[in-house]
Amino acid sequence: MAQPAPGWCDRPLRKPPIEHFVPQRLLLDTKRLNYGSRCIPQTTPVPRCGTSPPDLRRGARKTSKSHTAAGCGLPSASGSWYCGRDVRAPSGSAIGNSGVTNSRPAVDFADQSRATYAMMGAISDKGTFRMMRTVWRRSGACVLLLCLQPGLQGKDTTRSPKKTMNNKLFSAAVERDTKTGWSIAVLKYSDPSDAARSLEARIVPEAGSNLYSLKIGGTELLVQPTEWGTTPSLRYGFPVLFPTPNRVRDSKFIFDGHTYSFPPNERTNFIHGLVHKLAWQAGTASADKKSAAVESYLDWDSSQEGFKLFPIKHRLSLRFTLDAQGVKLAFTVENRDAKRLPFGFAFHPWFQILGSRAETYLKVPAQKHMEAEGLLPTGKLEDLQGTPYDLREPVSLEALKLDDVYWGLTPERIPGYEARDKGVKVSLGASPEFTHMVVYTPPGRPFFCMENQTCSTDAHNLHAKGLEKEAHLLIVEKGKKVSGWVYVKVERKQ
Repeated sequence: MAQPAPGWCDRPLRKPPIEHFVPQRLLLDTKRLNYGSRCIPQTTPVPRCGTSPPDLRRGARKTSKSHTAAGCGLPSASGSWYCGRDVRAPSGSAIGNSGVTNSRPAVDFADQSRATYAMMGAISDKGTFRMMRTVWRRSGACVLLLCLQPGLQGKDTTRSPKKTMNNKLFSAAVERDTKTGWSIAVLKYSDPSDAARSLEARIVPEAGSNLYSLKIGGTELLVQPTEWGTTPSLRYGFPVLFPTPNRVRDSKFIFDGHTYSFPPNERTNFIHGLVHKLAWQAGTASADKKSAAVESYLDWDSSQEGFKLFPIKHRLSLRFTLDAQGVKLAFTVENRDAKRLPFGFAFHPWFQILGSRAETYLKVPAQKHMEAEGLLPTGKLEDLQGTPYDLREPVSLEALKLDDVYWGLTPERIPGYEARDKGVKVSLGASPEFTHMVVYTPPGRPFFCMENQTCSTDAHNLHAKGLEKEAHLLIVEKGKKVSGWVYVKVERKQ
């Protein structure tokens, strides 16, 4: 028979005493109780080493050096098994185990509080012991781990109030206009700490997929329609300009050898594209813990009345996503034709002047101003320094009279405005596709426009002249897609 290793005894190993299942936080007095090394008073027969249960046989000889050195041989803080040395109270102690002898020094528990021993004895009745013995048999090492690791005891699993509230912060619904029958998607964010920072966006797919209302704390930021179906769709909200933002010189352009002609609607020119008056198809409105959203799309094919003007089959999609800081307007153009699709995309927001013109400040950190003749860019880029077009730093609306194109915007160069007397700030950040902006500030009118564009005004004709950088015309190849977005961030200042 093999001899036990030095420092070990050959007595049989028994189940751990019941008090080892008591969570450490229940022990009332641990001043001198070294529970970290599991040296605790025994009120039941002590374990012996030599034979371990089958599922823990390897653990029978796992004892830290600190235990073997001290001679107690009880398990380490990592939950190892017992080595088998007796741990008994001094002679005469109320918990003394006089039937057991051992040459090792006894652990001194003489001054351990009576309350601790009373509590430990209370759980040692037969019923409790049988229950714990069953748990031990069935759960083995898992029970030991859960009971002996202080970090796993008393964990608070209660959900925080903030997480619970998140389900109610965002909502999405669809209303129906009784006069026109149009559907109105309503996206809302309710700020839990300040109602003045709550947001609401309203979109009408049947009216050109127009984001016609955007509110912060009940304050409307956009010009509203006086009556549905009668107000021109370009004079309120966020009209969509596609595939020819702003003006097309002489209402025509040539691309890939094909001439595209349009009916003049602004002197001899064609302005603002083909889709802002059309009825789009509405998708499902939805909301989760972080946002509320709705989608819409327009299939441009022979079913559209204006298809003959721009006979390239494609789908134009929009997704409006409202979060706690603003609304993101994302577009996608999918080419479903055999021809290449040249386009520009823009939003034409009509912002109300919330307070005074003097206290409304505009900022457009563009790189250049585009020279124009008759509101049509020539393709020449001009420096901004020292000109009345320089909006790289905030400029009061009171001093501005603009209808001009700016070039060289990037995601880092974010335009916007601030109504300082009303404490409202709006930023118009965008994806890299949006390189241009048109600023329209008619004197004496209660509105102004800051139009994010993916291209210049008259981009198709500038592109045909070889001014590709200045025009930034986007082209979608057969079967491909192009996407971009504008993020309207709305802030309420204190």
